[in-house]
Amino acid sequence: MVTPEPVPEADDWIEELDPGRALAVLDDLGPHHRVALTLRYLDGLSVPQVADQLDRTVHATEALLVRARVAFRRAYEARSRRPDDDWRGSDDDD
Repeated sequence: MVTPEPVPEADDWIEELDPGRALAVLDDLGPHHRVALTLRYLDGLSVPQVADQLDRTVHATEALLVRARVAFRRAYEARSRRPDDDWRGSDDDD
């Protein structure tokens, strides 16, 4: 029996991401979130394929992706409110 593909999530805001900022945010996420989001959105795998790659159930992978998207969005929006040259911190003591 084939598991049907889950209905795509309504993340229209993803289309408006700044690529550089998005990659920096992705890089700062924890490894589980980073890998799940990379497999799903950058590599274009389906949720069942991501689950297979992560050796997780589809249900557990769906939950992981929900948490990962929330973490990504919060970090991206927080970074959007800060000046670009300040989001990683500064080594200058001016």
